[in-house]
Amino acid sequence: MRNMTCLAASLLALSLTPAFAHEDFRLVGVVTKASSTSLSIRAKGAKADNAVKLDRQTAIMRDGKKVTVAALKEGQAAVIDATGDTMADLLAIEVQIVPPIK
Repeated sequence: MRNMTCLAASLLALSLTPAFAHEDFRLVGVVTKASSTSLSIRAKGAKADNAVKLDRQTAIMRDGKKVTVAALKEGQAAVIDATGDTMADLLAIEVQIVPPIK
């Protein structure tokens, strides 16, 4: 009976652990394309853009204040904290509009 209790507790603990954890990413660069559902950013020296999805919960910040997605414009410097399985499947958690990158 005691072994069954330990087994049940172990199975419960394992089932609460996520099977596929997402990784966190930070992208720093210049906005090349912006819409209400996605954002493309190019890092300095990179040859290709990185696409990031936006959703209703994505926080867009400028100078520590929350702004709307309409504030995102091409040519602005940005720092994006995102989560996903790979660089091809990213969802932005927070987008910070920052001064131009030198």
